[in-house]
Amino acid sequence: MQAHGVGDADSSGVSWTTRQAGHVFVSAQGEAAETRVQVTVDHRALLILPLLLGSVGVFATLYAAIAAGDNGFANPYLVLAGGSGITAAWVWSAVRRITGKTRATLERLIEAIGESSDREPAS
Repeated sequence: MQAHGVGDADSSGVSWTTRQAGHVFVSAQGEAAETRVQVTVDHRALLILPLLLGSVGVFATLYAAIAAGDNGFANPYLVLAGGSGITAAWVWSAVRRITGKTRATLERLIEAIGESSDREPAS
């Protein structure tokens, strides 16, 4: 993960969590001859800023469209359509970036878990 976190181990398994790359939690618990691995990646907090700025963008666009209608310097419907489109594209881009980051985090975790499970235990 290339991130610092906090780990814990006991007789039944291990767990590790970090908040540096969003919130990532990994645990491995032994049950008889099997190992149960749980991975949780939560990047929801990263969505707050794009959604907040997107909301502000919509209100700014509405205000500009109203002002354009009063002053007559532009068609208010064009201002509304253009501003809303730009705001939606920006928020969609941020959501796609965060989704890609989550996918990359999961791929790194799966690769690391696969590598550690392929190693032979020390005797």
